[in-house]
Amino acid sequence: MMVDWVSAKIPLSHEKPIHGGQVVSYDANGEFEFSTAKRLSVEGSYSGKVTIRTLHTGIDGEIEFSGNPVKFLKGHNLYGSTDIIGLMKHALERIFRDLRITPTPANWQAILNGEYSLSRVDINKMIAMGSRAEVLAWIRVTSHASRSRHKSGGILRGDTLYFGKHSRRWAMKLYSKGQEIEVNGHQLPDLPSRDLLTQWAQDKLRWELVLRGAELRKQGIHTAATFVKADLCALFDSYKQRITIPKNEELPTATINQLPRHLRSTYTLWKSGEDPRQLLSKNTFYRHRRLLFAHGIDISICTTLPNQKTHLQANH
Repeated sequence: MMVDWVSAKIPLSHEKPIHGGQVVSYDANGEFEFSTAKRLSVEGSYSGKVTIRTLHTGIDGEIEFSGNPVKFLKGHNLYGSTDIIGLMKHALERIFRDLRITPTPANWQAILNGEYSLSRVDINKMIAMGSRAEVLAWIRVTSHASRSRHKSGGILRGDTLYFGKHSRRWAMKLYSKGQEIEVNGHQLPDLPSRDLLTQWAQDKLRWELVLRGAELRKQGIHTAATFVKADLCALFDSYKQRITIPKNEELPTATINQLPRHLRSTYTLWKSGEDPRQLLSKNTFYRHRRLLFAHGIDISICTTLPNQKTHLQANH
């Protein structure tokens, strides 16, 4: 498990505004309406980038930080840390050094104590599924049979499954990490261990939880100081449990009898310990898998070895 993305308001005493330019709006008559500071992009290791901008200046000044501190520091986010205070400390040290910014001792003490607010934090877990094909098949089938507390099923966009995609409080997305790192803009940089990392990612299903400001406040973890003390494993699992996914419990006899004969035969074979993939054509297997998944059964997971393909990868 790791912290993947952070948006935060960082205390920084400064007089000159920090930004990447201004967006200015004029009305139809050419009269000035408002201007907004653009975020300044700061490049980290291996081109990993985060953004900052001034929220207000002065002795009690603040800047807004947004980005992935792990990727900024290491060049990739395949694995990392849950220590949000430590991650932000090292990322801010790098930013302040590169931009020649000198925080006050009080600023640094607040940063080290985690005395700043969070408006978004992403945390994630990786699950090994055996192969990328299994990851993608599981995502496609799950998209048909799962629901979340957002009172809707998942939304499948390409090969990524979203729950609460437009929620202002929390959301989850599931995708193939091995596939993602081959997409333009997400490829791994020229790291010394690039080939090993690429190979390691191939069978990984990524569960990513997005917690926004209102949800962080509801959970009482809206500052870095409170967030770092939270049991993130328990927190993550509490949101994961809000998504209803089939659990491979034995079907009642009445339900079995109502299945079409071909599905009943496949279910009986699977329940006896047979691997339907060895007995059915590829298209038939995935069609039967999708239909049985709606009843809480995943025939891709062997009944005699239920945990073989789904062990969690934590803090690799």
